[in-house]
Amino acid sequence: MSNLAVLLYFNGRWDPRNKYINYLADGVLINTKSTFATLVSIIATQLSIDTSTSKVEIRYKIDKRSPPIQIHNDMGVKVYVETKKEHRDMTRYPLCVTTTEPVNLETNSALIPLLCSDTSEDMRVIHNSYFSNTFNSIGEAIGLIGFGS
Repeated sequence: MSNLAVLLYFNGRWDPRNKYINYLADGVLINTKSTFATLVSIIATQLSIDTSTSKVEIRYKIDKRSPPIQIHNDMGVKVYVETKKEHRDMTRYPLCVTTTEPVNLETNSALIPLLCSDTSEDMRVIHNSYFSNTFNSIGEAIGLIGFGS
């Protein structure tokens, strides 16, 4: 079994041109037989990321023009490892790591009205539109369900 030296970019962000900017750098060794779970664990340990509260997203770029490729399963790791074996230079194909934290509605109760208000209004409009397009009058609707006889 062999290892690959991999450069990590982290604490940055993707700009509109698909360039990872404003990042810090670190490095890890990845076993060529690593799985996705192992890769996430190695990165999370090195960068002190708590995977119980944050989702780790891993991307890399093949060239400047292409969009970033996200590694999200074992096959993605295999493709990355094979690519990296061809170009063992540590600075080639750095992994760009971003983390996302889930929104906790219990601690962010101010978000609930924002999340629900538009949806509730949309549902009322959809319901009223469906009702008015389906029945000519409330009397017709009541007659269909048996209250009018």
